[in-house]
Amino acid sequence: MLQLMCICNNIPTVATTPFISVLMPVYNGEKTLPRSLDSLLDQGVIPFELVIVNDCSTDHTQALLEQFAKNAPKNINVKVIYQEENGGVAKARNVALSHAKGEYILWLDADDYYVPNAFEKLLALPKSDIIGYNYYLQSEGKSRVIDCPHPNTPKSAFRMVSEGKMKWNLWAFMIKRDLIVKHNIHFLSGHNMGEDLYFMGQALLYAQDIQMLHQPMYHYIISNESSLTNNYRPKHYDDIMVNVNGLEQIMLRLKGKETNDEINFLKLTLKLPFLYTRDHKQYKMWQHLFPEADQFIDKYPTPHLYNRWLQKWALRGQYLLIDLFNMAYSVAYRLRY
Repeated sequence: MLQLMCICNNIPTVATTPFISVLMPVYNGEKTLPRSLDSLLDQGVIPFELVIVNDCSTDHTQALLEQFAKNAPKNINVKVIYQEENGGVAKARNVALSHAKGEYILWLDADDYYVPNAFEKLLALPKSDIIGYNYYLQSEGKSRVIDCPHPNTPKSAFRMVSEGKMKWNLWAFMIKRDLIVKHNIHFLSGHNMGEDLYFMGQALLYAQDIQMLHQPMYHYIISNESSLTNNYRPKHYDDIMVNVNGLEQIMLRLKGKETNDEINFLKLTLKLPFLYTRDHKQYKMWQHLFPEADQFIDKYPTPHLYNRWLQKWALRGQYLLIDLFNMAYSVAYRLRY
């Protein structure tokens, strides 16, 4: 059951400025919410809509959201939606989408934040179905810029995603809402791992054009505690399989059997992080997840040859070799970053 808690600060119509909807699912975000919300106050006078879905938080999230809505400047139209039952992030994203009115959709996670004046820079670009951008990756107190690739078409972008050369995180793209509405692009409620891939995969398959802004617009915060591979739950992997299989069915409907390589490369890309854990349980999970893709390891067009080695070792059960690689990789990574 949903309860609309507040809608405030109706924004004026500005004919020359495309209207953005920033969508934000939140669950127990009181520790990081202030920084995320403050970043929205640093977007100048660009009028935009903020749709926040509080997924039945048990901390002080709701109070923080109501206070922000009450004090938000006139250029931000805030909608705070409270869900009386926790439905998971996929459902929360669908609810946010159903309330969005903007020409473009942006996503914001409660522990991340935008750089100042990001919206102005994005809206200054020629209109496209999808606009991607660079971002800051922040981990263990360190920050570095992740440069997005240079796909010429949505088709080439999808190929890059399947080959592990391009990320599919929702917050790394601005998407035209008409594209989403026209093709009924949505999330599979109840399946909360891999939901972003299912959504962005559809967007890339249906989009007519894409462009990339090679400037960082977003701060993405990661921690070991939030990593899927460090928080193993069987349902996580079930959710991944449901979302990937759902995307595969859409690909087959749109493109037929020519998608065979792409979908299997995508499955190998999704499996790969389980081999970077130094955890033999995760290595075994690699073996059980999408085994039909293993026959494509030799064809897998990874930019790093060692990714093929890892998957071949996992296929043969040579876990000691994977452990030794991970030890060396960890040292090299820390020296570099």
